[in-house]
Amino acid sequence: MRGSNARTERGKFTFTVSEFSNHTFFIYTEPDRRTMPALEDAFIGFDLPEGTTLEQAHNVADFMNKNLAGISLTIFDTHPLYEQSPAGK
Repeated sequence: MRGSNARTERGKFTFTVSEFSNHTFFIYTEPDRRTMPALEDAFIGFDLPEGTTLEQAHNVADFMNKNLAGISLTIFDTHPLYEQSPAGK
């Protein structure tokens, strides 16, 4: 990686299906515990291709839940949030 300092947080998340107001589906992250302070009051979302059905969206979320052990977020010291992030302390 880079030659700078970085802070990394890791957390376990559940992937959940939701729907935009235009009736397209997306998957978002729900933390299992408050283990990733950088994502408190925030979430990561995954937009699905147009035309994805609700069943397909659930299949993708199920796959992610079964095959991803967690999420890592690394903030480098060049990022504006680096000083504010409690990661790596």
